[in-house]
Amino acid sequence: MLSDGAASLEPLVRLLTVFCLMLAGMRIGAGLGLSVLGGGFILAIWSGMNPVQWALSVAGITQDRATMLVCLVLALILALAALMESTGQAERFMKTLSHHIRSPKIRLVFFPMLIGLLPMPGGAVFSAPLIEAVARDMPIPEVDKSLVNYWFRHTAEMAWPLFPAVILAAGIAGIPTPSLILYTSPLVLGFFTAGWFTLVRGLPFPAESGVVDTTVSGNWSNVLRQGLPIFVALGGAIFLELVLAFALPDIPVDYGVPPALTAGIALCLAQNSLRPVDFVRAAFRKHVVVMIGMV
Repeated sequence: MLSDGAASLEPLVRLLTVFCLMLAGMRIGAGLGLSVLGGGFILAIWSGMNPVQWALSVAGITQDRATMLVCLVLALILALAALMESTGQAERFMKTLSHHIRSPKIRLVFFPMLIGLLPMPGGAVFSAPLIEAVARDMPIPEVDKSLVNYWFRHTAEMAWPLFPAVILAAGIAGIPTPSLILYTSPLVLGFFTAGWFTLVRGLPFPAESGVVDTTVSGNWSNVLRQGLPIFVALGGAIFLELVLAFALPDIPVDYGVPPALTAGIALCLAQNSLRPVDFVRAAFRKHVVVMIGMV
């Protein structure tokens, strides 16, 4: 029999072993989704479940509201991102805004910070096409683009009142959310500063004045038109989440995100004279299906 100390460490040993096996699976090319699924199977069998129980547990995921909502939101985000990228609207939005944001450094961090104001799963994928459009003519390695995207998308997370973690922390602490934000807001500045000096400052950028595409109008009406799908998705989600939070508190606020994303997609389709079938193609692209399977 295991001693009390060894027994208490056994769950940790199981988890670490399974994590190592999953990493090995990804290393040999099994893919993230398959490796995670295999790791879950090994952990289940190791913990006393039989294959039938494991299969029933996997099938039961479709009954989980949170998981299904994440999959739906992720599919809509990826579809909107794919539509804006394939139609060139993401790049047009970047070019129109570049008339007002001349510094390439600021442009690089602005878009992930903008998208990060909306708490959504997969938001980094939403901002990725905008990052790519900004840095297309810059000799910046892909890994650095990804780091900047992920880091600055979460800059405001510690003090943005729409993040569920902030609301939950205020509830646990027993203090009003604005009071908590007052205490956590310095972290936002620290987070931004750390990212700026470690991830952005040393990157190879062109002249600080930036190169503006004069073939694209920079007036604010054009900025609004090109960014309208994003503004509707972000603003609509924030508005609907607030409505649900205050007017319909029994309904989870996350339910406000899919309608807003759908409205953004509809606008993108209309602005680019696309058909609903184009949305279906975007929503069921291989990488979208793979990512949903991973979730």
